[in-house]
Amino acid sequence: MRILIDLQGAQSASRYRGIGRYSMSLVSTLGRINTRHEIFIALSGLFPETIMSVRSELKDAVPRENIRVWYGPRPVDPVRRRTAEFMRESFLESVQPDVVLVTSLFEGFFDDAVTSVNSLGKGLRTAVIFYDLIPLAYPDIYLNQDSSIEYYQRKLNSLQQADMLLAISESTAREAAFRLEMDPDRIRSISAAASGLFRPGRVSPEEVSTLQKHYGISRKVVMCAPGGFDPHKNILRLIKSYARLPGKLRAEYQLLIASSVSGPDKARIIRAAKKEGMNRDELLLAGYVPDRDLLAMYRVARLFVFPSLHEGFGLPALEAMSCAVPTIGSNKSAVPEVIGLEEALFDPENVSSMRDKMLHALQDEPFRKRLQDHAKNQSARFSWDNTARKALQCLEELEAHESTVPSMDFSRSSTILIENIAPLVSAGDFRELMHCSEYIARNRRAGTKRQLLVDVSELSARDSATGIQRVVRSCLKYLLHDPPPGFSVEPVYATISKGYRYARAFSHQFLNSAGRDVPDMPDEYMEWQRGDIFFGLDMQHHVQLAHKEFFQELRLSGVTVKFMVYDLLPVQLEGFFYEPDARDLHEKWLSMVCSTDGALCISGATSRALEKWIQNAGAVSATGFQNDWVHMGADIESSQPSAGMPDNAREVLQILAGRPTFLCVGTIEPRKGQAQILEAFEILWKQGVNANLVFAGRQGWKTSELIKKFAVHPEKGGRFFWLDGISDEYLAKVYSVTTCLIAASINEGFGLPLIEAARNNIPIIARDIPVFREVAGEHAFFFSGHSATDLSEAIEYWLNL
Repeated sequence: MRILIDLQGAQSASRYRGIGRYSMSLVSTLGRINTRHEIFIALSGLFPETIMSVRSELKDAVPRENIRVWYGPRPVDPVRRRTAEFMRESFLESVQPDVVLVTSLFEGFFDDAVTSVNSLGKGLRTAVIFYDLIPLAYPDIYLNQDSSIEYYQRKLNSLQQADMLLAISESTAREAAFRLEMDPDRIRSISAAASGLFRPGRVSPEEVSTLQKHYGISRKVVMCAPGGFDPHKNILRLIKSYARLPGKLRAEYQLLIASSVSGPDKARIIRAAKKEGMNRDELLLAGYVPDRDLLAMYRVARLFVFPSLHEGFGLPALEAMSCAVPTIGSNKSAVPEVIGLEEALFDPENVSSMRDKMLHALQDEPFRKRLQDHAKNQSARFSWDNTARKALQCLEELEAHESTVPSMDFSRSSTILIENIAPLVSAGDFRELMHCSEYIARNRRAGTKRQLLVDVSELSARDSATGIQRVVRSCLKYLLHDPPPGFSVEPVYATISKGYRYARAFSHQFLNSAGRDVPDMPDEYMEWQRGDIFFGLDMQHHVQLAHKEFFQELRLSGVTVKFMVYDLLPVQLEGFFYEPDARDLHEKWLSMVCSTDGALCISGATSRALEKWIQNAGAVSATGFQNDWVHMGADIESSQPSAGMPDNAREVLQILAGRPTFLCVGTIEPRKGQAQILEAFEILWKQGVNANLVFAGRQGWKTSELIKKFAVHPEKGGRFFWLDGISDEYLAKVYSVTTCLIAASINEGFGLPLIEAARNNIPIIARDIPVFREVAGEHAFFFSGHSATDLSEAIEYWLNL
């Protein structure tokens, strides 16, 4: 069975209230206990700021590719709401679920949440989490404007379309059957639970000090966490009741109310307390309290009071009891069901009844102890595992139930969608039509096959013949010839000023040169869908930085975005690079990488360097950022190698084969240590060592004087050779006549020539740096020191081994 869960209850303003906590806890647990069904999550793209945090919280419960994002027009005004409802339902249908679970239907009055049930016709079996009918119970308070009446009636009509209501308490289930005149067989009670965070424990002196400093606590605490200050929360009667406690007792305690509070509500509560004769420090309005502080508050509280007139469940009372806090509460609606002890209840409409119960609990120690023991036992009866199992059983029952839900014809569904939306868009409003078209396309984009979008922005423009380009060519060739199961591999590229396109022309040339007949196609703009992967295989600082906001758009759409990190050398060896801003540019690029889903480094040493940089630079990593590494390959013959031999190749190879030949492979640049190597050999040649030295690599930066020296060196063409930018074919032949590879780099991201040499059975002399130790292990001769003498002595010692 495929279960699709609309999780807007954890995205809208409700995410700060019990509904948001309930939605996330239920879905997380469903994902954890589920073993037989597919679970998909539908998130609204109208709340982009919440998408990544929800994904992160669900990372162990639901596969990332199963978390889908739908889009609609915003802001969601009365006209656009119907359009957005149709788009959402069409999107839900496109996932082809067997059942849909809506975590919160009564959303969208104050924000851009969009919920409905079967507005496009009876297309989906739908269950709705049912919290309460408080506005219907108090219409004079909550339904006193035309807009609120219309909104609530539409939601009630939508609720009637649901196949099943999953009520959060027995009280709420009975209320639904009574007030909605609904068949009780369509209603199930699945209960609720408190987060595992809330449990008994001691509070450290440091935590107590933090509470005292942040919230003004100076005495013992009577606590209330009402979940808001709406009239049914009954806070004014709580203040009246507390004010009627004996003065001696009030001097010993403070009434602490922990809940988000608006300015007008705060002023109203303070006026009421003052009117009742309470001193300023007797009442503490804590406002929003993060979970860590809330837990500490529960644990230090001597008594928890829950005076609500009407609750769908009463989660704060259960949280307090889970922390073993003596708890008393209202005898109305679902609260008795949660507290589960008759003598702990009071009449919330009777100030004297509430005061007497507080007085009893604060002065009668045996009663307080009885409440505490009961809290431990009663709270253990509620668990998210039990609630999730009940919900799963209900969904299975719904899926198995015979119904008139038709099989879905998606072409017909698209037609219905357009037919419903078209009349809602003002005639001639071209911009609105374009936006609607864009949202429909994004919601239905692509099919079941996922894309691995491989960035080749540098390689597609030019092959710089660097080690990085060799890696890009090699990886791309294998990915194109052997795509990961379920993926199509799509090379893509961008420029600084233009967005990402499919690299069709490049792929045509690349694959045809590899012996595959591929049709030439235009470079269309890149499309994407949730579940795709964007892999920054090529490194093009300026281009990728120009599109860093686009990478975040991909992530919000459910695309995983990761980059290959080849090294941190511009940061580690700032003075060795030509560009004066090389370090700054590379650090900006690294910061951009850290804002995505992960880095794939080419060595463990590079991965550790990245981790250290993140810590030292204070870089902010995205939630769930992964820092992994994988070693490079070195099979040149499989990397679509470059070919071509110069006219003098045979002559050079004969000279190299005639005496011991030492080879250094890499761009000519200060970091590679070629100057030290050449000076070391000049010492050895003077000492009578008859050996060749070969540099294979193009000219880099800061080496103009060294290159001049190459040109006029007395051993040039005799025992010294610079093979400038040679092909892979030529390099392979040079390896075949090489006696030893010298790797003298000050630092590297990996050290590819070491592996290439080893594959050719060539011994290695390497500078003793961590990445060379990682790559070569014990299979190289390591040297230290930066002078020519240090290296010449090491080579001489090696020759005598």
